[in-house]
This record gives sequence, C-alpha cells and structure tokens, in this order.
Amino acid sequence: MMDFLFFVKTFILTVAAVVVMQIEVGGKSVESHAMSWVQSSAVVAPLNGVAKGAAKMARDLTATISAKIKKNTKQQKRLEETASAN
Repeated sequence: MMDFLFFVKTFILTVAAVVVMQIEVGGKSVESHAMSWVQSSAVVAPLNGVAKGAAKMARDLTATISAKIKKNTKQQKRLEETASAN
C-alpha cells in the first residue's frame, strides 16, 4: 500500500509541476524561462564541451570497430573461398 501511495503522490506532484511550468509570464511560459536560464548558465559551457568530446569519441570508436569487423569478415571470406577451392 505504501508503494501505491508513493506512486499517487509522485504522480500528483508531477502533474502539478507540469501545470505550473505552463503558466505564461512576460509572454513566455515558465518552462521557456527555465530552459533559457539553464542554457545560459555558466555550468553548461563546460558540459557542452564534454558532451561534444564524448560524442566524437563514440563516433570514432564505432567507426574503428566497424572497420575492424569489415576487415575480419573479408579475411574470413577469403580463407573460406581458399579452403573450398582446395
């Protein structure tokens, strides 16, 4: 029963937060104000650099792994063709 009450309270608080974030202040919603404040925060600039570096690392790692798999597949295919020819 405690788990269900926790779920209900959390759901009600979430709905209340969403409703409050939709209130317009100065022609923009509270949500828009919060997003622009977060995006212009001093903490975001270093995090953007970290995210860009992580994305580049993931892209390079994926490309390297794909190239190695393709190379190994081609070698294996050649070996099988050579073995079946003999």
